[in-house]
Amino acid sequence: MLTGDASFQQRAKRLASLFAGVAGRSPASCTFFCSGFLAGTGPSEQVVIAGDPRSADTRELIEPLQAAFLPNVTVLLRDPRGDPVLDRIAGLPSSHRELDGKATAYVCRDHTCKSPTTDPAQMRSLLGIEEKEE
Repeated sequence: MLTGDASFQQRAKRLASLFAGVAGRSPASCTFFCSGFLAGTGPSEQVVIAGDPRSADTRELIEPLQAAFLPNVTVLLRDPRGDPVLDRIAGLPSSHRELDGKATAYVCRDHTCKSPTTDPAQMRSLLGIEEKEE
């Protein structure tokens, strides 16, 4: 899911078929397998957070993603200082950058992105994450 490379998805499907019997008989013993299976069988969403990992505005975008169970969401943090290895592996477009110097979330479904946002509430809305009441 991270790379968009279909050959990896085919390999994951083959692995899933090998473990399906065990997971079906004892799903509680295969929780990570089941989460991975869910992530690979349905529509997927990707969130790229472009921002300095030490900044408060970046953390405000990351926290709702960490607080929710999102098995079909792949999250990448793109540091504005750059990471050529991550960019190459994930195939991130150069347009996934901070907007106006603020941490920015790019919410994409099956690698097609919606308008970027710097607002955590809008990002949650795009992902269908309900805001928790305090």
